[in-house]
Amino acid sequence: MGKILQLVYDLNCGGVEAFVTNLNSCEDVFDEPFDFLLFTYNNEEQFFEKKNRSRGSKIIKIIDDGNGNAVFRFLKRRKKFYDIVRNGKYEIVHIHKETVSCMVEAIIAKMAGAKKVIVHSHNTHVAGTGKRAVIEKKIHYIIRGFWPLIADYMCACSSEAGNWLFGRKNVEKGKVEILKNGIIGTQYYYNKNTRNEYREKLGWQNNLIVGHVGRFSEQKNHTFLIDVIAEMYKVNPSVRAVLFGIGDLKNDMEQKVEQLGLKSIIKFPGTSPEINKYLQAMDLFLFPSLYEGLPVVGIEAQAAGIWVLASDTISPELKITDKVHWMSLSKPASCWAEKGLELLNQVSERDTALEIKEAGYDIEFTAKRLKDIYES
Repeated sequence: MGKILQLVYDLNCGGVEAFVTNLNSCEDVFDEPFDFLLFTYNNEEQFFEKKNRSRGSKIIKIIDDGNGNAVFRFLKRRKKFYDIVRNGKYEIVHIHKETVSCMVEAIIAKMAGAKKVIVHSHNTHVAGTGKRAVIEKKIHYIIRGFWPLIADYMCACSSEAGNWLFGRKNVEKGKVEILKNGIIGTQYYYNKNTRNEYREKLGWQNNLIVGHVGRFSEQKNHTFLIDVIAEMYKVNPSVRAVLFGIGDLKNDMEQKVEQLGLKSIIKFPGTSPEINKYLQAMDLFLFPSLYEGLPVVGIEAQAAGIWVLASDTISPELKITDKVHWMSLSKPASCWAEKGLELLNQVSERDTALEIKEAGYDIEFTAKRLKDIYES
């Protein structure tokens, strides 16, 4: 199969990073561990580094210190990337990104001697707003038609993510492989004892717990999410919330919560290696993202058997159990709160393990299909 390099840009706590780390843990499928290449800004250890190193993976970092001309820094980093692929004799380079900007890396990987370049879309939008974002989108739509000439394989976590990066025609013609965002199900499937233990750790054994896991960025729509929690709390003072994640907007959200007088009912734990267990402590997962591909955490929440109230901007392929309910972001926070409380009042079966497996979202299924691609 040859040496494999995963270009994931970083290994912080996020869905793509979790997905690739889960794949790397499939020792029964992949005889050798993957190596990882990160484009980063410092040498600090990132969330998933230790877990991948323990598997035997090399974590290679190309660090941008921010000094000097932006164009020069860009070229310097890509030259390093070329050297890493060439000197490391990587036969397969698997690139995980959602914009055509990674076309540069795909071309460089080919020039450096990679026999197979796989490009994998995990999202459905360009981040940011304003003039720059408009220009990026225009370039994106023009250039994406060239992917079949550059990538040996085009993959996506959902049809919508495939449409976004590679174009609808390529998806409809079957040129894009839809690889399901598999999870290590046994870590998430409902366990009553785990639920009770982690509700006690939160100090909310007798409360209704609303949760969210995601990077504090514009995409995840935390401002609206907090408004929904505030509305739910107005109606039912038993409501509590725990928001896992890190990111540029975390401090702003903490200030918002303080201004609303909700500091005692909303926790910001940052990241945790036990998020799988905290998910089981929750009763409702709020998911009002502005856009998503097929988010891993949405599958994890369903595996834990909790209700998921999601924006209808998220790919419909997310719904693999009856735990998922959709709502438009055009609806006010009060409507979201009403629906959330309605779900919390419903009693349903928490054990969804069979549904997750039958839908093909156990990581073993994804790993075996990816191995076929690597070996083809």
